[in-house]
Amino acid sequence: MDGRITGFTLPVGGPVRHPSRVSLLWLYVAFFLYGSGLGGAHVLQEVMWANYFGRTSLGTVRGLSLPILLLCAAIGAPFFGYLYDYTGNYDLSLILFIGVQVICAWLTLLVRRPVKPAPSPTVS
Repeated sequence: MDGRITGFTLPVGGPVRHPSRVSLLWLYVAFFLYGSGLGGAHVLQEVMWANYFGRTSLGTVRGLSLPILLLCAAIGAPFFGYLYDYTGNYDLSLILFIGVQVICAWLTLLVRRPVKPAPSPTVS
């Protein structure tokens, strides 16, 4: 499995089955998969950014993307809480979460490494 996909699919593997409908053993397995995938995704994200944009540009890339990531993270929890209040369960929230993870994994496969422009010839 491609390393880019592993970072996105392991966190999805944990909550695929709703915890209230499974045994305690499955709950431990689900949280292990979720934690392993989430921890690996943070490392994988930094490595991918460094490989794609170069180590010298890593700070700029992180600086531009971090506000977007924080905004999405800040909106996610209240939004899922609203869905719970509206539906009375977390099923829709989990389906949306899994769907977003699958879309992100798919989009990650479509990303191509930027091509550095050829250096302009110098005139002596």
